[in-house]
Amino acid sequence: PLPYFPICPVLVSVTQLVSLSFIPMADLQQLNTELAGKSYLYGFVPSEEDLRVFALVGSADLSSFPHVARWFRHIASFSLEERARFAPGPAPVTTTTTTEAAPAEDEIEDDDDMDLFGEETEEEVAAREAAAEAMKKKKKDKPADKSMVIFDVKPYDDETPISGLETSVKAIQMEGLTWGEGKEEEIAFGAKKLRIVCIVVDDKCSVDLLQETIEEIEDVQSCDIFAFNKM
Repeated sequence: PLPYFPICPVLVSVTQLVSLSFIPMADLQQLNTELAGKSYLYGFVPSEEDLRVFALVGSADLSSFPHVARWFRHIASFSLEERARFAPGPAPVTTTTTTEAAPAEDEIEDDDDMDLFGEETEEEVAAREAAAEAMKKKKKDKPADKSMVIFDVKPYDDETPISGLETSVKAIQMEGLTWGEGKEEEIAFGAKKLRIVCIVVDDKCSVDLLQETIEEIEDVQSCDIFAFNKM
């Protein structure tokens, strides 16, 4: 069972609030949509809001929510000491629903004289076809959507050379994947990890599949997403 929290809503999106005492399936779906292009709930660094929603998700079945599952694994990879340094989250925002007043009767236009079934003129047909052709060309010329992903790759022990680990990671080749710079980062007590950047074409390269492939490398203990940003 999920732990009980005081009644203090956690902001999932600007239009929906989730109570800390439970998380329905519909809210998991909303959270999954919110995290599709993000590493964290807010901004580019983990915050206290990530910890609150992390505790809320608890042991929920995330098999149908890949983005929540990725985010959950990432937050779980932080130690208690690292979590204590998370940035304070933004204040919860409440939304108000406004009801538009119905137009006055004398403001309603008389549409009786409108010809809803009139035939298009040659000029209207030409304009519509030109607009459709322009839209088709615009879609064709539109560059592919890309994302920049930064992975933190941790070896099994401190004897594994980070340079060799980087070589093994960069040996992974997928359509739409371009590897960038990798560097050695110290974790604690002499332990080190590889932080490496890559660019992926969104509709060609699956970030989840790439992460799983990295974790299959023999010397890799875990692979977490440090940052995930649309370009």
